[in-house]
Amino acid sequence: MKRRWFAVLGVAVLLGVAAILVAFGAPLSTSPVAVVLVVASVLFVLGGLDAVPNRVPWYRFVGVGELLFGAVFALIWVAPAVGGDRTTSSLALAVVGVANALIFGFIGVDWFRGGRHYDLSRFEPGPILGRGDEAGR
Repeated sequence: MKRRWFAVLGVAVLLGVAAILVAFGAPLSTSPVAVVLVVASVLFVLGGLDAVPNRVPWYRFVGVGELLFGAVFALIWVAPAVGGDRTTSSLALAVVGVANALIFGFIGVDWFRGGRHYDLSRFEPGPILGRGDEAGR
């Protein structure tokens, strides 16, 4: 798999956040969820394009982006239960949100550490639609 797909993901999420901001207005721009999504998206773009060569490895950007995506799940689904909504569905969504946050958090920390549990060597550089043997040219 090409690591540039992370840049595509980051741009897609940025476009989604921009569309939501245009549709619902400026007050949403100060929402913690919007801010965290924008930061995570920028980190995905930096990691996917390997924008800081020889200083910070690309997988560190992607790892922190994954960790922030996990924080988004917690912010969206846990906040209503903490805010006083004690219905069964709200508590069930809070459990799902925490589970998703933990999964994304584990993946993000693992990527940040260099892939102790996940093989990062499968993500080669190069153009998205290029062949794997052309990555070194």
